[in-house]
Amino acid sequence: WREGSYGLLVNGIGTFSAELSLSLPNGAAWEKSVGVGFSPMPAAVAELRVTGFPPGKTLQIVGEFLARKDGEEQVFQIPGEKAVWRMFLDEPPMEMAEEPVQPSLWALHAQVVGDYADGRLKFRSQAQAQADSGSGLSLVVNLPANVASVSVTGEDIEEWKLLPRGPDGRKVRIDWKTRDTLDRVFLLNWEVPQSPIATTWELAPLRAERPEGVPDDASAGESRILFVVRPVDGLELSLPAAAPAMEARQLPGWLRTEVVDRDGLIVEIVGEAPVNLDSKWLPRLETAQATISTATFETRVVGDGSMLVTAEYSVRHGTPMDWMLELPKIDQILTCEVNRQATSPILRSENQIEFRLPAPQAREDAAPGTTVKLCYSMKSESLDPVSGKIAVELPLTELFIHRLDWALTIPDSFEPTAVEGNVQISTGQSKSGDASNLIHLEKELCRGEKPAVELFYQRRELGVSN
Repeated sequence: WREGSYGLLVNGIGTFSAELSLSLPNGAAWEKSVGVGFSPMPAAVAELRVTGFPPGKTLQIVGEFLARKDGEEQVFQIPGEKAVWRMFLDEPPMEMAEEPVQPSLWALHAQVVGDYADGRLKFRSQAQAQADSGSGLSLVVNLPANVASVSVTGEDIEEWKLLPRGPDGRKVRIDWKTRDTLDRVFLLNWEVPQSPIATTWELAPLRAERPEGVPDDASAGESRILFVVRPVDGLELSLPAAAPAMEARQLPGWLRTEVVDRDGLIVEIVGEAPVNLDSKWLPRLETAQATISTATFETRVVGDGSMLVTAEYSVRHGTPMDWMLELPKIDQILTCEVNRQATSPILRSENQIEFRLPAPQAREDAAPGTTVKLCYSMKSESLDPVSGKIAVELPLTELFIHRLDWALTIPDSFEPTAVEGNVQISTGQSKSGDASNLIHLEKELCRGEKPAVELFYQRRELGVSN
């Protein structure tokens, strides 16, 4: 202690800490005097902790403030320069009572995008709620009674809750953290079931519920909800004749981006009344379930009229399917393969067989499909020793055949003289070096008709002598 000050003597150079405890006058002396003076020494980091206050009293320092309260202690930060503090005991300042929460009457406006999928209408909305008075801390939005999958996101939202279903439908309550903000923006998503065969679809607008305690004559104005229902393939939606229509160029910016590639039905609902859309599914033009890219046949006829026929079909299809084939009057199916795997077709009737085609296989040189190959025998009248004709026909299928190729061979001792039927001689027949008893036939773009010919023939020696 020297000249009214305390000093700390340390040994060496560095950083040191010191704790100084002072015994101050009792509370009565404080109240009767003009306070207690205290002049702390400046330090880079220093604090003053004060405890033991009389009941109902707190320490006040002129020109300083309470840095923080640590339990029963008051903690003051000591400035980095020398100063004289004047300290007093005083009653703690009264905390300002928070104003009671006042309900807000909201006007609700929203832009909504609707998508239909799997029997549900899924809505995504950007909503704006505005009020002229109140605390702006909560909002209750009325939703359709059958609503599902509700979600709410937005700035400053403390929590949201889907309330139990009541007589007037479902409601979602949104609470915010900060009061006195009367312009709120949030995202609200929901779904409703929608029957695909219904002739009307209801668009129910969002509605802000009127809270209790709001004067009867107070009005927030009419809500405006803008719906964009994006198109559904094959479904025609239309507005009732009295409802006004809007164009995409009139939409807000974010909605225009939602319909930039697909124009949707645009409906603006002012007020609380729902709008019913007229709904109609348009008829579809069905495409072929499958086609045959190539059908290749080889028929060999011998003198007694016996025939051996080999048929190979390349069937193009997208999914597993049943395929029916109507055969001529045959003796026996000798072999049958589907994708080179032996199989036994189902016999539907005397001449009808059915194949169960599996999922199509990918092929390098053609579209995905299935290859069906069968070989059967049949019998016709014996060939005339001199000349005559023989009728030959192939299996019938309802599938569209892009190209049919048929190689027909008769015994070496005969030669063909003419062919009549619904197939024609191949254009490459004259250029071919094949034997003269082999004839190439072809047909393009065939459906629902049985390929058949009458082949006229004569003994080869007759042709030479003539």
